[in-house]
Amino acid sequence: MESHLRSLIHIAELYYQEGLSQSAIADILSTSRATVSRLLDEAKSRGIVEIIVHNPVVKNSALSSQLRSRLHLRDAIVVTGGMTPDRALQDCSEAAVQFLSAVMENNITLGIAWGRAVQYCCDKMQPDEDYHNIHVAQMAGCLGDGSSNLGGLELSLRMAQKLHGTYSNIYAPIVVSNEATYAYLTAEKQIKIALEKAERVNIVLSGVGLPTDDHSSMFRAGCFTREERQEMIAKGGAAIILARWIDKEGRELFCPGHYTIAAPLEAMRNASWSIGVCASAERAGSVLAALRGGYFNTLVVDDSLARELLKQTEAQEIS
Repeated sequence: MESHLRSLIHIAELYYQEGLSQSAIADILSTSRATVSRLLDEAKSRGIVEIIVHNPVVKNSALSSQLRSRLHLRDAIVVTGGMTPDRALQDCSEAAVQFLSAVMENNITLGIAWGRAVQYCCDKMQPDEDYHNIHVAQMAGCLGDGSSNLGGLELSLRMAQKLHGTYSNIYAPIVVSNEATYAYLTAEKQIKIALEKAERVNIVLSGVGLPTDDHSSMFRAGCFTREERQEMIAKGGAAIILARWIDKEGRELFCPGHYTIAAPLEAMRNASWSIGVCASAERAGSVLAALRGGYFNTLVVDDSLARELLKQTEAQEIS
């Protein structure tokens, strides 16, 4: 018994004090990662390890529970605090990364979109050697506006490096102007393979595009003119998901002369976890449109957006 206790202390020291991964400890002790994980849990349960959480991101569990129930979500996380919209989005992204680490498993494909929410998630993510065979799939083509830190090419590479996994990129514009170009590009072997991988993701991480946002990545990249944007809004465009316009019921809208090179929206519905990361009350309508379409089953939002979502759905339900 005394020998087992010393083993628990030794493993706890290696993990919590020396910062070794569970895989590295398993190699040192010639055992499995599962055994190391079980022994670390035992060390906590026996009081050998005490964990004190100093979390700068404050969460509102009551609002999280209300959102989960009202919107029929698989899960919901609400970050609270008097923050600017950008600060709120950064904190939501940190909470999303924490959540992602809780649901991530080995041998999966993580699909990502682009934009500030995904960029912040990538920034907050810490390198982790404990995962095995993680593939990061870019789900939509390239913005081509010079903002590589916001685009899928850069973000998929960075995330794959942090997860010690592989990645696939869609080496094509996110939008092309005619059907012939679309057919030619999507038939190219490398692009076709990348799109096929993007269709079979296990987890999706994405922001929600607000049509009226002048700072939107797609608008800044010139994918739509101001006139085209107004025309799509007049047609009922309520949100942009994976570079596609959807109306308030979540139905996809076609923008004339715009052919999107991206995974189909169905890929988001089919993922085990489809996580939407968003902040600020003004985006409530866009988020609800995405939920009505079934594109997210999990939300990570700030408290202002959570309250607006609850307010707008007080007399209705999301099916």
